[in-house]
Amino acid sequence: MFFSDKKRTLSFWGRSEIEHPWFARFYIWGQDGLERAVGDLRKYQNQRALGRTLIVGAGTGLDIPQLGLGVTEAVLNEPEPTLREYLHSRYPNMSILSTPGESLDTGDQEFDTVLSSFVLCSVNRIDDVLKEIFRVLKPGGQYLF
Repeated sequence: MFFSDKKRTLSFWGRSEIEHPWFARFYIWGQDGLERAVGDLRKYQNQRALGRTLIVGAGTGLDIPQLGLGVTEAVLNEPEPTLREYLHSRYPNMSILSTPGESLDTGDQEFDTVLSSFVLCSVNRIDDVLKEIFRVLKPGGQYLF
């Protein structure tokens, strides 16, 4: 195990804190069961999204089909390489950011809606992720979680 103060990155066996290929493969394999369990809640949440929308921790993209008609553009954020590769294969024409939620690679006040599902339980610094979410939201924007 290695901890670097400069980047504040924890790594195991040479992998970054966001590189979890075994978990990612298991998540891809089990996503249908997860969606059966929470699909109605996800749909209720995502139908409320409007305008330019950022999905933080997009995972396998389960949020995308549930987005409401008011979404004009969806941008995905997924730092885990295996999940990001899966997203690229399913949604090749969508913008996918690769930075962690603690440092979103986007400008200030760019999104009308930010949404996340099953993300905050997996980050190291929730307060930094929330600061980033509110940084990228336009004034009057909404955060759905």
